[in-house]
Amino acid sequence: MSLLVGIYCSLTSLILSGERIPLQEKSSPIQVVIFLELECPISQKYMHRLNELSEFYGDKVEWIAYIPEKRSASEIKTFADEYAARFKILPDANLAQTKKLGATVTPQVFLLRGGKVLYRGAIDNWFYELGRYRAETTEHYLRDALDAVLNGKEVMTKKTEAVGCFIQMPSEGHKHH
Repeated sequence: MSLLVGIYCSLTSLILSGERIPLQEKSSPIQVVIFLELECPISQKYMHRLNELSEFYGDKVEWIAYIPEKRSASEIKTFADEYAARFKILPDANLAQTKKLGATVTPQVFLLRGGKVLYRGAIDNWFYELGRYRAETTEHYLRDALDAVLNGKEVMTKKTEAVGCFIQMPSEGHKHH
């Protein structure tokens, strides 16, 4: 019985960083989780593109961004306002979501359905190394993965290497050799 209750709860809401966040009314099983850092220039440059994607897919997909660093609510709100974020941006100061999904850089995206990761990595191939980007994007990894899932097809590219600012993970204790 408790397993069924747990499954029901996970389908009707997410409990993130101690905050209960209701899913959309129609309970879309498709979710995009984005990791961003407020001062990462690549995260900043991608905000327009992420907003466009969020708007294009509308209520078919739930979008949530996490900030994997210690930041105040006002700093996160200022960032969200400055870049006119069209999705919820939440703190992940304790890195619970970062570790759960294995995020290593920002920006990095994860496409999930029913909690299962269907795609992880770069949003597209605009940036190909730190500080270097193409004049025009030629591969749209996240968009292609979303289109596949929404059309009942398998995601062909399941993982790409995201280019961005490294997420600072606390050391697990100091080991001396």
